[in-house]
Parts: sequence; structure tokens; C-alpha cells
Amino acid sequence: MDEQSFLEEGYSDPDLEARRLTSAHFWAALKEPQKAREHYEAAIANEGAGVLEVEHHLAHGELAR
Repeated sequence: MDEQSFLEEGYSDPDLEARRLTSAHFWAALKEPQKAREHYEAAIANEGAGVLEVEHHLAHGELAR
């Protein structure tokens, strides 16, 4: 899936979409390091940095494999 579709296609429920968009920006940052800061800022724009806790644990688990 291309990055634009990955970031733009979401849920109609605003709560689910906020969570999905945070996750999408976090993972897009990992795939495109030169734009990482932009994606990390977008990931926390709505909810604050605490929303990245789930992604932190998922990424840590992936790195431990």
C-alpha cells in the first residue's frame, strides 16, 4: 500500500480514526527516516505523546525478535 493511502484511508468513527492515524504516522516514520520528525509530530498532534505508548511496545517487541 502506498504511503498516502496508508495515511488517508481510515475509519468513520473519530476515536478509532485518531488511534489508527497515530499508528499510521508512527510506522510511516520508520519506513521514511528523512521525514520521521514530520510523522512523529503528526502522530501526537491530536492526543499528545502518550498515544505512542502502544507503538513503543510493539516496536520494542519487533526489535527483540
